[in-house]
Amino acid sequence: MRDPSIFIRLIGDSDHYDLGDTLSGEFFVDTDDPESIRAVEISVLWNTEGKGEEDLDVHFFKRIGNDNGDFIDMRQSQAFSTALPASPLSYDGVIVKIFWCVRI
Repeated sequence: MRDPSIFIRLIGDSDHYDLGDTLSGEFFVDTDDPESIRAVEISVLWNTEGKGEEDLDVHFFKRIGNDNGDFIDMRQSQAFSTALPASPLSYDGVIVKIFWCVRI
């Protein structure tokens, strides 16, 4: 049996997001054994890299689970959406960098 693969797609016409924009997307898990997936967690977060301590903060979090008796087939597309906050802004500096990401 092969390992599951996760596919994620952001919905929109741009790779640039402004303050307050809505970040929407969908994901699915390509697996041979969909009943083995107990839960999937999705988060939108930012983190820093560079000098000093690295910071991380989760802006959006959602857990989709199969542990309540209702089976959700993660091979089917699962949607997510969140309004982006005013800060922090992405930043690609010499000393510090701030990155936003979607994590499944």
